[in-house]
Amino acid sequence: MRETVKRFFTSQILESSSRIVTLDQRESHHLKDVLRLKEGERCFIFDALGNEWTGLVHSVARPGAIVITLVSPSVLPIRKYRLTVAQGIPQRGKMDLLVEKASELGVDVLIPMVTERTMVRMDQARESQVLGRWEKIVQEARKQSRSRIPTRVVRSQSFSSVLANIEEPKQTYLFHPTAHENLFEQATKLRSLKRDRLPINVTVLIGPEGGFSKGECAEAQAKGLSMVRLGDTILKTDTAFISIVGILQLALS
Repeated sequence: MRETVKRFFTSQILESSSRIVTLDQRESHHLKDVLRLKEGERCFIFDALGNEWTGLVHSVARPGAIVITLVSPSVLPIRKYRLTVAQGIPQRGKMDLLVEKASELGVDVLIPMVTERTMVRMDQARESQVLGRWEKIVQEARKQSRSRIPTRVVRSQSFSSVLANIEEPKQTYLFHPTAHENLFEQATKLRSLKRDRLPINVTVLIGPEGGFSKGECAEAQAKGLSMVRLGDTILKTDTAFISIVGILQLALS
């Protein structure tokens, strides 16, 4: 049976000079009291930048301060594409779920986006608290899924700000149920870019409940974005997010 090696997060940045890591209280509790690892057992340690090392549990004596001796860095696969998702902020706390799924599916950057039909608005203080929670959700999802992509959830941006910061319009897709082109056609084009070893920097815009307005669609088309539909049905925004990201990852991997 294949050995399952447990993964733990450290806020310390892992470098070639790193020798030991002291886990914080949360991770120490998970290692000692939940998973019951013992001294000398092997584990993986990863940081916020995507670095990962194999380590050995050195000491479990002090509660809240378990020491891991680092043994060797993991060889990380080189990924030749970048995936950014701008998601219209949904209602009823669904963004927590989408942050989790973004991390599991290997999204590089997740942008909470405020559109004309976005109902959820946050002031700066509230958003700072929420970003802290989302960072913890990303860490837990990476532990569970073994994802080596350090998904970064940034501060919310308006729809116009997202458009203004797009570097490659031809690889940016706004999803709308009435669009003529479908995702399969665009995924096929992305696969040809991969075969030709061309840079792939994909950005996806997904609306909140109610989708994008006519004005937003016109603004996106003027910028040169492709309007794309997922299929012939209208999906809830969280269902669309998971489906779109999963299909794109399959096309790009």
